[in-house]
Amino acid sequence: IRDRIAAKERAGFVDADPEVPGRRRVQFVDTGREDLRPTTRWGGRPNGRGEWPACYCGSPLSFVFQLCESELPLFGNGALQYFACMANNCEIYEPNGAGSAVVLSREPLSGQIWEPPEGTPLLGERVMTLTESPEPPLPSDVLPYEPYFSDWFSAAYGDKIYGIQATGNDSKAVLCSACNRWQLFLAQFSKGPMNGYEDWFHTVAKLCPNGCSASVQGVR
Repeated sequence: IRDRIAAKERAGFVDADPEVPGRRRVQFVDTGREDLRPTTRWGGRPNGRGEWPACYCGSPLSFVFQLCESELPLFGNGALQYFACMANNCEIYEPNGAGSAVVLSREPLSGQIWEPPEGTPLLGERVMTLTESPEPPLPSDVLPYEPYFSDWFSAAYGDKIYGIQATGNDSKAVLCSACNRWQLFLAQFSKGPMNGYEDWFHTVAKLCPNGCSASVQGVR
């Protein structure tokens, strides 16, 4: 049983931190206009400033989404922003692949817009509306394909922040290089437009419980 629990915790199937708030269901809303406020959203232009992240292919990365501490506890971080290469078929499936970047900001984002380099592909902006929603517990000794797990999976599947990961395959375990703790499941998205990427994959984000590091990966 201990081995089962340890394996599931590394895969993100165990809600390992009781301080993490309850699940938020995510609904993507196309407002038809750009929202310049520092809010949790997908696509468009991000808030912030600094050197714009670039891909190993030389192209500037496209902004994908940002999560803000003003709406979601992020273990001491003001914001988490994710960028990925939309210009070429580069590696964005592995945790923090060479064709993507995760930016953690300790301070809350300001209303300043972080302008991408000229010619950077932009994703259509969608606001994420968040609804607190209870998620059924998943006992540590229940394994996939057991009857209770199937019922739990049906209730837990979908776009969400917090809760327990519910995807077809396990995500890859990511160990924080700063504090040597496993990153915890933070969010999963399947509805954000990403050049067909999410026709096949979930975007899964993880965050170190000390807030030191974060990662994003593709999970079928």
